[in-house]
Amino acid sequence: MKTEEDVAMKWIRDVRHKISAEFDHDTKKLGDHYRELEKKYADRIVRPTLKRGEIAETENVAR
Repeated sequence: MKTEEDVAMKWIRDVRHKISAEFDHDTKKLGDHYRELEKKYADRIVRPTLKRGEIAETENVAR
């Protein structure tokens, strides 16, 4: 029996596969695409506030 988590993971994998296929499964093209999206939506991306070498408290880390 499939759980909701199994269904969600399948959906995520299917979407990721379709996006990859749009770029002929070429990691360079796909990386360029994602970097362009990062630029386009820079105001929506949350960046970590940790400095190099710092360790986040486990209660503040997304799981």
